[in-house]
Amino acid sequence: YSDPDFGTKADWVELRNLNSFPINIGGYSLTDDRKMARKWIIPSNTFIPSNGYVLLWADDRNTGLHTNFKLSAEGEYLGLYTAQGVLADSVAFPAQSPDVAWGRSPDGSGSWSFLSPPSPAAQNPGKGILGKAPQPAVSLQGGIYETPQLVQLQTSLPNSVIRYTTNGTLPNSLSTLYTLPLTFESTTVLRAVVFHPDYQESDPVTHSYLIGEKSTLPIVSIVTDPKNFFDDQVGIYVEGTNGKTGNCSSKPVNWNQDWERPVHVSFFEPDGRIGFTQNMGIQIYGGCSRIYPQKGLALYARSMYGPSRMKYPIFPQLPFKDYNNLLLRSGGQDWWRTMFRDELMHTLIGENTNLDIMAYRPALVFLNGAFWGIHNLREKQNEAYLEAHHGVEPDQLDVIEGNGVVKNGSAAHFKALTDWLAQNDLQLATSLAYVGTQIELENYLDYTTSEIFVANGDWPGHNLSYWRPTTASGRWRWFIYDLDFGFGGNSNGMVNSNTLAWATDPASAAEYNPPWSTFILRKLLENKKFKEDFIQRMAAHLNTTFAPDHVLRTIDSIKNLLLPEIVRHKTRWERSLSFYKTWDDAIEVMRDFGRRRPDAIRTFYQSKFGLSGSAGLNLSVKSSTAETVGGTVTIQGVKMPDGNHRLLFFKNVPLRLKAIPDVGFTFVGWSGMVQSPSDTLTLTLVGESGLEARFERTSVANETEVLQQHLSLALYPNPSRETAQLRLSGLEPGLLKASVYDLLGREVHRIVQTENVSEVLVFALKPNALPAGLYLIRVSSNGTTRTIKWSIQR
Repeated sequence: YSDPDFGTKADWVELRNLNSFPINIGGYSLTDDRKMARKWIIPSNTFIPSNGYVLLWADDRNTGLHTNFKLSAEGEYLGLYTAQGVLADSVAFPAQSPDVAWGRSPDGSGSWSFLSPPSPAAQNPGKGILGKAPQPAVSLQGGIYETPQLVQLQTSLPNSVIRYTTNGTLPNSLSTLYTLPLTFESTTVLRAVVFHPDYQESDPVTHSYLIGEKSTLPIVSIVTDPKNFFDDQVGIYVEGTNGKTGNCSSKPVNWNQDWERPVHVSFFEPDGRIGFTQNMGIQIYGGCSRIYPQKGLALYARSMYGPSRMKYPIFPQLPFKDYNNLLLRSGGQDWWRTMFRDELMHTLIGENTNLDIMAYRPALVFLNGAFWGIHNLREKQNEAYLEAHHGVEPDQLDVIEGNGVVKNGSAAHFKALTDWLAQNDLQLATSLAYVGTQIELENYLDYTTSEIFVANGDWPGHNLSYWRPTTASGRWRWFIYDLDFGFGGNSNGMVNSNTLAWATDPASAAEYNPPWSTFILRKLLENKKFKEDFIQRMAAHLNTTFAPDHVLRTIDSIKNLLLPEIVRHKTRWERSLSFYKTWDDAIEVMRDFGRRRPDAIRTFYQSKFGLSGSAGLNLSVKSSTAETVGGTVTIQGVKMPDGNHRLLFFKNVPLRLKAIPDVGFTFVGWSGMVQSPSDTLTLTLVGESGLEARFERTSVANETEVLQQHLSLALYPNPSRETAQLRLSGLEPGLLKASVYDLLGREVHRIVQTENVSEVLVFALKPNALPAGLYLIRVSSNGTTRTIKWSIQR
């Protein structure tokens, strides 16, 4: 029942006046605490009409007739006191169910009982009910099955009946009566409810039986009343007759409404294992992509539906075991082309930066048993995302989109920062140092570098979102999101698109880069050190994150994940993937971008900053042992590949290097163009040069003396071709499991599973036993889990 003040469903308390005259209850108090009779005071001059009712809203809003507390669904005490503190009435109500009241029957004078349906501000039913009927028992859990299945339903409540549906609707008293076992020969969704005249109908049970489905991807089954999607008045998936304009639609359409509808969702792994199954809420997700036939969806786990979390590690590459919301992205603006353009870029960027990207996992969706095509499972970047990834409480956040649109918190801090930037000389070292206390500059360098490389054709004027913790030391960070126009996905996002010029234009009249959107980068580039770091940060990522071979391997890995399902998807959504003659043609545009974009970027940077070209740095990272290189070298904060590599950096611009030893190793020093024992180094290239970083195993009697107490993984070489070694250190006694997973989360190779007593172990891996591509190695030791990416080349 929705309150008239805020339009939201909330707990309510009904007070009844059985007298033939009105009663002023202003000054009375309502409380859920026996020790605090005056917890919430009813506003003065609040009258209950003669033989009438008044509703008080227990929603913790503390305004008007809204109390300063909520009611517990588990049951609790509730007391009404006069203005003099005398108890007028009280009740200790039992655990409650949605849409069932606890009240007196007959109205206002009889004994307490459950009442269904509830009757706020109206006469109670003449007869109460005994409670809610128990759910029916189902003989077979929903899942993926190869052959037809027999399903039986039972109830433990005498004299009750079971009614069921197979079209997604909730069963009612007119639905099909269950009498005999049900045989499902094809994919079917089952919903069943117990009915009894003395009880409220049971909560429904919902199961999805996927018969004959042999998916290579996870399956998400959504079950809901078809009206929730397709009804002209309330359906979220149709143009309908109750919509509004926006999102590239000048015509009012239902799918633009911010509506949420109840659904039941089941998540199945490709091997049939159930990840989770629960009631949730669903909304349409996306901007202009809503106009496409297949639409993006957002799932919300809320206590009003059931569990408030999806307790399952949906994304195997992340350490999280539960989520409260999830996106089912339909490819966004890339729905016409490849359906994984944005997902490709997030995957690339996330591998070698700490930017806030959205994890990705492709899946098949079924709606009420009907195949609904490939969707991309994605994290949702909101307050819950920031709490999980950064440990920031939702009420301690500033989140802003575009030109100061506040999504959470306030824009005051960001406005003060931009005002300061406009008024101060950024050439001064002290100015850059101050900005570094307001902005995470490493994050900003990676962010601008990534957006410029991928040629996000809608940036920076759009697709711009940033956040900070509202603590004294909280600094601004930027989200990566909505890159559908990059990597050749739009006329502004082509291989020769000069996004560096766009991102630094001081006076553009274009929608995608107005002056306000380029202001911060332009100001920071006035500082010599920042400009040097900005230039070489791009060079560092061109050697690693966006190296052509790496980009092409990633494209092929994702393509191979989708390939077994793409024909069926195209059959379901004929207009999808139709921008080019074939899906392969569309993918080739991204491959061509990956091959040619680095040279284009180098040209743009040389022209913008007056650079004299690039020079090769032949970097070798070695150790005294053959099993591992013993450490990592970063250049401009970007991790460089292990082994021997020729890397291109811009000439006559300082490079900042750092050597970071692995656990059990120490850094010996640099040799080649520079001789130095320091782990940090600054050098400038003027021509072809060579440099070696050498690490040595720590010389102690027992290596475990130098091991940190946490689990550490080292993989060498990585990328791998014929051989590789995985070194585990910091192991604890107990169960040890190490496995290789593909990007779908499927275990493709078991390295070890055993009770372990060693603190250091080394395993020989055989890359040639697996197809080329990207994998995850996950190691669990006595409850601690670590993951490392593994690239296999041919």
